[in-house]
Amino acid sequence: MLLTNSKFKILNFYKKTEALASVFFWNIFKLYDKNHLIELQKKLTFVLNKSNLIMKKIILSTLLITMFSLCTVNSQSDKGDFTLAPQIGINLATYYAGSSDVTFNNRNSFSAGIVSEYYFNNRWSLRSGLLYDPMGAKDGFDNVDKLNYLTVPLNANWHFGSNRNWYLNFGLGLSFLLSAEGELSDGTTFDIKDNVPGTDFGLMIGIGYKFDISDNFQLYIDYQGYGGFTNLDEGNNLPFDVRNSRSAFNIGGVFKL
Repeated sequence: MLLTNSKFKILNFYKKTEALASVFFWNIFKLYDKNHLIELQKKLTFVLNKSNLIMKKIILSTLLITMFSLCTVNSQSDKGDFTLAPQIGINLATYYAGSSDVTFNNRNSFSAGIVSEYYFNNRWSLRSGLLYDPMGAKDGFDNVDKLNYLTVPLNANWHFGSNRNWYLNFGLGLSFLLSAEGELSDGTTFDIKDNVPGTDFGLMIGIGYKFDISDNFQLYIDYQGYGGFTNLDEGNNLPFDVRNSRSAFNIGGVFKL
């Protein structure tokens, strides 16, 4: 009886021990499995991030190669070529008072126009066009002269660099007055066209760079300067001469026809 009871107790203890061991190892397995899954998730996230980074690098490299390919297109012009180039820009205009100590501030405004060129060879061309050309100046009291011209440049243009993408133009410009308005600091405006010469004549010089896009199209940026020869004080009301001075920064597109 004691042996039977003892055997029963031993068997019962063994079963309980086995059950506890099973639960213990199952919990350990679940914990391991959970940690393993977390580790796998971390590794998968790392791999995905790495893949995204590689994909971004591939896309960026493709874009850079494409842009480089576009920029390496050679759309160099040659003898007999004719181009038209619409452009927009910003004018920084003021007055030049010669030897006087009087100075003026800039009048800043938008400009636009179209430039044409005829090529004698791949280095030299004749540059002209029609430009809406705001000029004038602002004084120290915020009073503004707004002189708006239609300018016709007549410039020689020298193209340089290995692919002739750089250019330096110089020559003359003839400007026809479209409107002339005075604006006081309080916003009051009045017409001053009768007090300003109807035409302005001056020296032009500029430099720019053209980006090759295709055989028949280029983008360009340039700087164009203008210095007038004409005294704007037509009535000699001032003890010094006043002349137009203008700097322009432009962007545009060149179409080879």
